[in-house]
Amino acid sequence: MTDFLEEIRYIIFDLNGTLANEDYLKPDVVLEDCLKCQRKGRQMTGQDLQKVAKGIIPLSELIAEIYTVNNSENISNQYFKIQSSRISFRENALEVLKVLYKKYMLILCSDTTGIAKDVVSNLDISRYFDKILYSCDLGFLKSEKIFWLNLLKQFPKSRPQEFLVIGDNPPADILNPNLLNMTTIKIENPIKLTLDYRQTSTNSDNEIPNYYIKKLVEILPLLNLKFNSLI
Repeated sequence: MTDFLEEIRYIIFDLNGTLANEDYLKPDVVLEDCLKCQRKGRQMTGQDLQKVAKGIIPLSELIAEIYTVNNSENISNQYFKIQSSRISFRENALEVLKVLYKKYMLILCSDTTGIAKDVVSNLDISRYFDKILYSCDLGFLKSEKIFWLNLLKQFPKSRPQEFLVIGDNPPADILNPNLLNMTTIKIENPIKLTLDYRQTSTNSDNEIPNYYIKKLVEILPLLNLKFNSLI
C-alpha cells in the first residue's frame, strides 16, 4: 500500500461513469420521442437541468414549464424509469464493492436530477454504502467546494486525508477533493457525457488525481486487497 492510502478509512464513489456505465439518452429524446411530449416553445437547456440537479426545482416542474402535459409528475417518473433502465454495472463493480465494504466505510456521491436514485434501486447497491449523497437533495453539485465541505462535516472526528475519492469527471470528482487534501483516483470512462449540466474541465493542476486506473478492479491492489477471481 502506498503512503497516500495507508490512512484511508472512507472510500467515496461516483456513480455514473465510475460504478455504472453511462448510457443516458438526451432529455429531449426521452421526453419528445419516447414519451411524445409536445414542447411549448424553447428547448430544455443545461442550465435548466442544473437547477434540477441542485434541487432548486423538481424535474416535474421543469417539464410542466417546457412541455404541454396533463400530469408532469407522472411524466417525470416515466423519464426516470426510461433513463435508469439503460444503466448497468461497469465490469466487476459489484464484486469490488463486496470486497471493499468489508474493510472500509463506503460513500456514494452523485450529481443527479433524480435518475441516480432509480439507478441505485435498480442495481440494488444501497446495502454497500454507509452514506449516499445526491446533489438534488444536498443542494450543491460536486463541482462546488461546499458539496465536499458538507460531506466532511458529517464525519467531524475524521480528517480529509482519511478519504479516498474515485470518479471519472475531474471537475466534479477530483478538483475539490484535491483542494481539501483528500486522496483521488480517476477512472477512465470511454463514454462521452451526455448530460450537459456538469461543469467542464478547468484545466487546473488541481484536476490531476493521485492515481489513474482503467478498471475498477485496479483499486484492490492499490489497497493491498485481493480477490482471486478478479486480480
